[in-house]
Amino acid sequence: MWTLSDEVQYLGSRLQSRRNALKHGLTAETVIEPLENPEEYRVFEEAIVSEYLPQTPVERELVYRLASLFWRLRRATSIETGLLRMQSEILDAFQSSRQNAIVSRGGDTPGVRRNRPRIRPGCRLGRKR
Repeated sequence: MWTLSDEVQYLGSRLQSRRNALKHGLTAETVIEPLENPEEYRVFEEAIVSEYLPQTPVERELVYRLASLFWRLRRATSIETGLLRMQSEILDAFQSSRQNAIVSRGGDTPGVRRNRPRIRPGCRLGRKR
C-alpha cells in the first residue's frame, strides 16, 4: 500500500525524469521552454488538428501525437543544421590557423615536401639487416 510520502516521492521522480531529455532536446516530448515558444507550438498543434478534424478519441490522440512528432522532427532538423554549422566553423578555423602557421614558418605551401627524407617503398627503417 502506498503512503502519501511514497506518492510524493514517486511524482517527484516522474517530474524529474520527464526533463531528462532536455540535455539535448532531441527526444523531449514537450516544448522546451527556454529554446522554443509554447505559443508557437500551440498554434502549430491547432493547425494540425484543424487539418485532420479528428472525430473519435483515438483519432484525436493520433492527431495530437502526429503534431508532437512533426514538431520533434522540426527540432531534430534544427539541431542537425546547427551541429553541421558548428562543425563547419570549427573546420574553417582549424584550416585557417593551420594556413597561418605554415605562412609564419616561412611560406611553405601545403602539400609540398621540403627538406624531408624520401622513403622508398619497401625500405626497412630502423631494422638491422
